[in-house]
Parts: sequence; C-alpha cells; structure tokens
Amino acid sequence: MVTVAPDRDLVERQLGNGELVCPRCEAGVLGGHGWVGRRWLRRADGLVVLLKAHATAEELAGGKVAGGLRRGRCKDAECRATHVLLPAGMLGRRLDEVEVIGAALVARASGAGCRRIGAAAGRPMSTVRGWLVRLERNGRPLRAAFTGLVHRLEVSPPVLTAGRGEAAEAVAAMGEAAAAVRRLLGTSMRALSPWQVVAAVSHGGLLAVTAPARLFHTSRHLVLTV
Repeated sequence: MVTVAPDRDLVERQLGNGELVCPRCEAGVLGGHGWVGRRWLRRADGLVVLLKAHATAEELAGGKVAGGLRRGRCKDAECRATHVLLPAGMLGRRLDEVEVIGAALVARASGAGCRRIGAAAGRPMSTVRGWLVRLERNGRPLRAAFTGLVHRLEVSPPVLTAGRGEAAEAVAAMGEAAAAVRRLLGTSMRALSPWQVVAAVSHGGLLAVTAPARLFHTSRHLVLTV
C-alpha cells in the first residue's frame, strides 16, 4: 500500500507524470494499474460510504458513494510491485477513518477501557476491541519504529517517557513522529492532520497484522497535497 493525497485528480496526474515513487524498491515510479474492488469506508460522523470505481455523477451526488481506490504498479523492470493507493486518512483493512481510530488509541494510552472508548467513538465493541488488541500486540515494534523515525528526523530528539506500557509508549511515539514530520516538511503538510501523517508514514499499515518495521518520513506525493 502507498498513502497518497485525498485529491483523486491530483493522484491521476501524479501517476501520469511519474511522481509516485515505489516504496518497495524506491527506484521505480508507479503507473496506473486498475482499481480495487468495492470497499466500504465509515467516516468520522458515522456515515458509511461505498468506494466504487467509475461511480456515476448521480451516485456521487447522493453522498453514499465515493470514488474507488486506485492501484499502481512499479515501472522498474526488476520490481513490478503493485500497490493499493490509499488516500491519507485511511488504513489498510480498516473500515473507519484513522482520526476515529487514533482517538481510540489515545484514550487507551490514557487508561480508558474498551467499553468507554467504544461509547465515545460510537463504534461496535468488537470493532474497537480489534483496534486495541492490535495495538497491544504490536506495541513494542510500533514504539521502536516510530521512535526510530523521530531520532532520524530530529537533531535533538525528545526523551520519550518509559514505564507506562509499550502500547502507551507507542502512541506517544506516534505523536512525536507526526510532529517531527510536520516540522520537517513545513507548510506542505498543513493539509494533513497528525493522525493522517501517522497513517501516511506507515503507508496505511499502522494496524496491520505485522507492524511496519520501516517508516517513510518523506513522500514526494504527499508534499504536493497543497
């Protein structure tokens, strides 16, 4: 997966101009490679929309259908990897937007229980439990990855408080990493919230079964969002 700008027209131009770098080989650029099958997205307000390739103007106007997810393929002959192009704010294999998930992770880091978090998010307990279980299981590698990103970006990295548990420390490291990326890229990141940055540097894999071992601190395609 590759996180791209929310502007779908911009993404098409970037594909056509060879501006999306393949995260697998970091040598080739991505070209268009079809579309993902239909997928659902639940927005922060609770509205569930269908992401559909080639949606009609009438469907889009109804508000319950949005444009589908694009696929890209690396043009490097030795790579040829394919990637789902996720708009900033979405995570792989997650129905909800990252802002909702991120708020739940922060609440968990502060000691809130699953029932309280679910009530605040307005989401089913099973869904919230899935987020929190993944955070708990991958707390150590997530903490290591985001802390490592902070140390790569900051000349004088902050001292991250230890002793609150790996999950809480991972969430704190995510916040510091998002702040470091926004400072590095300046005004080019104003269009993205901190949690969208967190999703972007993990290329949508924040709550994947296997935590991302490597994070991407610069992305030409995200710099162009404003």
